[in-house]
Amino acid sequence: MIPISCKSVLLDIEGTVSPVAFVFDVMFPYARDHAGSFLFTNWTDEATRRAVEAMAIDYGFKNSSDWFGSESAFSEAARQKVVMRSVYHLMDNDAKLTGLKSLQGLIWRKGFETGQLVSELFPDVVPRLRTWKACGLDLYIYSSGSITAQKLFFGHTGNGNLLQLFSGFFDTTSGNKKVAKSYRVISESIGCPTSDICFISDVVAELDAARESGMQTILRPAAACEDNDHPVIDSFAAVELVKN
Repeated sequence: MIPISCKSVLLDIEGTVSPVAFVFDVMFPYARDHAGSFLFTNWTDEATRRAVEAMAIDYGFKNSSDWFGSESAFSEAARQKVVMRSVYHLMDNDAKLTGLKSLQGLIWRKGFETGQLVSELFPDVVPRLRTWKACGLDLYIYSSGSITAQKLFFGHTGNGNLLQLFSGFFDTTSGNKKVAKSYRVISESIGCPTSDICFISDVVAELDAARESGMQTILRPAAACEDNDHPVIDSFAAVELVKN
């Protein structure tokens, strides 16, 4: 058993509460397959516009007009194709960029709301989250996926709507997950000292950054666990809450 004494638990999603295969084999292909039709149907929506502007900035442009360049003189369809090509390119490289993640979240919304997507969680996760919540812990999510996508994910799981278990959600707008400052930003946002937060992830570099910020850390190992000095679990049932 790994004992923790904290007030808040901060959780990664992919590989930590959900199998990596669900994200890579189900969610990502869905976003890729529906990107074209989504952009065609929702191109003028404000949320889509914001996501596209964020993608332009991610690419180093001042705005989407600079990004599209000569394409802006052509049709909306031509500009949509620019975005589509970029979505494919960034997804092929597993880019953790805010604009891409925002657009993916918008595409996934339809999938979750129509029942085409149902989130898969490790079987040990939900019972432990409910126990921790009942014991008074505040639960938070920190993922590279957008906050919109996170809420859709936990609102449409095989265990039902789990949003009531969580006190907040954080994404890359809080900073890079491999940088200690990001965890301090989250700590300040929730009003809890880093020393009273336990971060659980399957990525050692993220845990190193969280520990540098002062957080407690636990590694749920990925398929090939690299050398590390963080406490390691293979099930949430191995985490024991110790009261302060």
